Amino acid sequence: MSEFQQSQTNQVPPQDKGVEAEYSRASSKHAEVQNVANRILEQEVLEKGGYADQLHPPASREVVRRRNESRHDWRVKTRQQKRWWPQERLDIASREQAFFQKVYTQTMATARQHDGPIRLMFDVDQTISDFVDNYTGPEIRIIRPAFSLVVEMLREELGDRLQIGLLTTLPPTEVKDECLADIDPNAIAEELLIGTRLYAKENPDLMLQEINRGAMPQETVLDNLSDILRPDVIEAVKSGKLPLSAVRDADGKLEVIRNLHHQNPDAKFVFVDNLTPAGMIRSDFVDGVHVGLEMQDSMFAKNRNLLEERMTSAGLALAV
Repeated sequence: MSEFQQSQTNQVPPQDKGVEAEYSRASSKHAEVQNVANRILEQEVLEKGGYADQLHPPASREVVRRRNESRHDWRVKTRQQKRWWPQERLDIASREQAFFQKVYTQTMATARQHDGPIRLMFDVDQTISDFVDNYTGPEIRIIRPAFSLVVEMLREELGDRLQIGLLTTLPPTEVKDECLADIDPNAIAEELLIGTRLYAKENPDLMLQEINRGAMPQETVLDNLSDILRPDVIEAVKSGKLPLSAVRDADGKLEVIRNLHHQNPDAKFVFVDNLTPAGMIRSDFVDGVHVGLEMQDSMFAKNRNLLEERMTSAGLALAV
């Protein structure tokens, strides 16, 4: 049973058969959507010239082969690479499917619990996009296929209730055309395309300048996040079981979402990010989707896994 199905089952009053039937239909629809998405994403990732080939272009494998040939053990390394590559392609597909499931599940759960507008905010780098070295020029930004697919299917379910935004340290004008090329323009809210650094200049009354400089003391950081993060996480930091870096809102994104909520009190936000604070949220105005394990960049994923080990040792877990 998925997290979505389990959470909905737990909320059904056993005496209310009508509600129980409704939740059963919702769970069945959710499973159907996930199965369709899995098939689409597997095809988009594994087909020739698809997402896996874009992440690891043939030229890069040729470069590795040539490098290996300059060493005495190049035959062994080449054989290992041939074994590694098919499994890596499957792993890429699996991470795309998991990304879709997490975002779709949480957004639909939020929509069921909140009758008003839903604002789905995505971080950009390592969350919905990666840079790839094409070995002939500047790095190329590629967008993961699960991003546009989950937005499309959520739009089918939620219609005009759902609006999509980007929350990034980059100037939104630099990434808008690349990231949103395959998204229904009606789903995009211009006011939700936010670069946190520019936002900090336009909203000097917020704490963004101090957050971006990393100059805030621990007590101020925790007080500022007390209405967003889980109480057990805050206590773990205070007791020294968890480093402050694990919860620090490094780019002020949670501060921006809080301010957006003040401007749109009827809206509920869903924030998707590869950084750990997204998995520590418990708030009335924002739900978090942490996609650290679904990053396609292995270097960032390794750093994230080290932090998760620290959390486990502190008796904590990342949500979603």
